Amino acid sequence: MSQRRKQIAAAFREAIAGLRPVSEEEIEWPLSRLRLRNFVSAIPVPEALVTSVRAVVFSADRVVLIRTRDGLAHVTPGGRRESGQTLEATLRREVVEECGWTLGPVRMFGFQFFEHLGEVPDAELPIPHPEFVNLLFAAPAESHHPERMDLSQIEESAALVSMADAFAAILPGQRAILAAAIEAMRK
Repeated sequence: MSQRRKQIAAAFREAIAGLRPVSEEEIEWPLSRLRLRNFVSAIPVPEALVTSVRAVVFSADRVVLIRTRDGLAHVTPGGRRESGQTLEATLRREVVEECGWTLGPVRMFGFQFFEHLGEVPDAELPIPHPEFVNLLFAAPAESHHPERMDLSQIEESAALVSMADAFAAILPGQRAILAAAIEAMRK
């Protein structure tokens, strides 16, 4: 990691030290165990730490629910930036690829803060070490283009479902994100 990124990361850790996450969990990734904390905050996030952007997508009283090949469900389609893309352009492209929906105006309502726990093997990690951030947005669905979906990755399907069905299908961290996104859309 560059010295500059280390400084940025240290300053950001200090900036969020007083924030209380809406959820926290430890997750296993192939090369590392991670702590994931979800925050609802408008605090500026340094772009150098952002690896992914995600959106909770609403249509009237429904939300887009993604089902993955490993049997999990989530409400945060999105992904990583391609070279030269803005964060918003990345968000719009990734959401269309994962669920087929174009987005209306997007509103950032929070972020996910990931920290590697323990030693990380000497390997090319697809994610930065020792921490990284996913930005969280809420947005209304605009138009559906299922032909533009790319389900060749981990996603298996995407559908608009009722809020009750979404809350029943997702894990606690995602429930906290969905509740925060609903509140962000009300404002």
